[in-house]
Amino acid sequence: MLREFTIRCGVAVLALFVAAGCASRAPDAASPFALTTDRDMERHIAAIDAALSDLEVEEADHSYRLAAERLKAMVNDPYKTSLAMAYREQLVQRAGLIVAAKRQVKDLPRVIVYHGYDPNRMESMDNFFSLGDLRQRLLIAPPDRQAEVQTLIDHYAFGTGRRQYQIYLDRLAKYRSHIESVFAAHGLPPELACVAMIESAVDPTRVSHANAAGLWQFIPGTARRYNLAVTATVDQRFDPELQTYAAAAYLHDLLSMFGGAIEPALAGYNAGEGFISSAMISEGVGTFWDLDPHGSANAPGITIPRETYDYVARFFAVAIIYQNLSAYGFEQPPAEDDPFVLVQIEGDVGVDDLAMDLDLAADQIGSLNPSLVVGRTDDAVRTAIKLPAADPEEYVAKLRATRSYRISYIYRHKVTNYQSLRAIAEEYGVSAARIANLNDLTDPARLPEGLVIEIPCSMSNADAALASRQNLDWWEQRFAANERAAAPASVSTEPQASN
Repeated sequence: MLREFTIRCGVAVLALFVAAGCASRAPDAASPFALTTDRDMERHIAAIDAALSDLEVEEADHSYRLAAERLKAMVNDPYKTSLAMAYREQLVQRAGLIVAAKRQVKDLPRVIVYHGYDPNRMESMDNFFSLGDLRQRLLIAPPDRQAEVQTLIDHYAFGTGRRQYQIYLDRLAKYRSHIESVFAAHGLPPELACVAMIESAVDPTRVSHANAAGLWQFIPGTARRYNLAVTATVDQRFDPELQTYAAAAYLHDLLSMFGGAIEPALAGYNAGEGFISSAMISEGVGTFWDLDPHGSANAPGITIPRETYDYVARFFAVAIIYQNLSAYGFEQPPAEDDPFVLVQIEGDVGVDDLAMDLDLAADQIGSLNPSLVVGRTDDAVRTAIKLPAADPEEYVAKLRATRSYRISYIYRHKVTNYQSLRAIAEEYGVSAARIANLNDLTDPARLPEGLVIEIPCSMSNADAALASRQNLDWWEQRFAANERAAAPASVSTEPQASN
């Protein structure tokens, strides 16, 4: 009985203490301990203001919804009710600003600042191709073809074509560094730069009678197949850097299709890979040189154009000299670098207006952007505008100051194995639904490895994401931070390495 009485008394005393504690914690706006700010709400409001300053209404709208959800939770918290009422007034004000901004930006062009993965960066290829010594490879050709190639070599090395060949080399100097780096990343030999010599004479403005255009002479269908825009306003075939990426992918596909044999790959580039493949299969031949230019009994309707044979022979002549420039008395001009920065623009923007907003001459922008065939961007094409080399953020700041552009920061993320959309969304602090909508993900539950997705983010988030990839990964950083926090204040007198 005594034990039971003692327990009951103890419970009663504990209850009194709990009640007293609850009373002392009751909400009191006049108390010096009353809450004056909410960290999460402050973060959401700051995100709204930052998005509105860039006229990025979708980002502002998203942050507003997060703030509204936080406000609802605060209203239901008796210790934050009065604080919630103060925040409610701020959100009402910003709701009006968002509505006004939506009206303002309806027809404004959008400037996009990209961070993260570069989609033009080539990954390692399964196939790496080498042409070897083309003089030795030519020995498998029929004697009459060998004689034609030798005649062309004499023409370019010792005859009237020598001056033209030097012009090829001089023009190629402007693009050679870019071509060689892109080709190397695609597993292609540098001699394939000679394709540009015989296609366009290394002239990125050239247009053929068949409507092939640019440095690598793509027809519109091939250009679109390799993700180049061809419209009445923007024709990216005239952008030598962009078309080089497409040409490298096309040449790699051709060499892969023909087992690394350069002759049918070049013939396919000239006459169409499907046509050359059908001809070789129909005639049952092992090499391009075995094809009968007049057709055969097995394929009487298939006739290889004389132009295609001449094309392959001309490449051999030009490339054999290229492999042996000093032996033929040529000097390779030093590669020229013409640095520039890229600003992505969505919407209809004239070169003259853009130049005025950036304090540049219209000719500067026009000469760097020959793909803008009528001097303006296209509503339907996200256009990478080249600008004279400078800090890209300086250009963005000038465009922001005009209040005539929306500014968006987007992080490109390449999906690695076992990554889920939810994990990616948590990493960047963006909802999974927003990422799915922006990237038209029909099945967000399954993200294939290697997929590049775009993630809307603030500048600070983009910087943080860049930093995490330039140094340790996120888990290693967190582990290192925990280790430092747990370590004594002064353990070693050795100098510490900085990140």
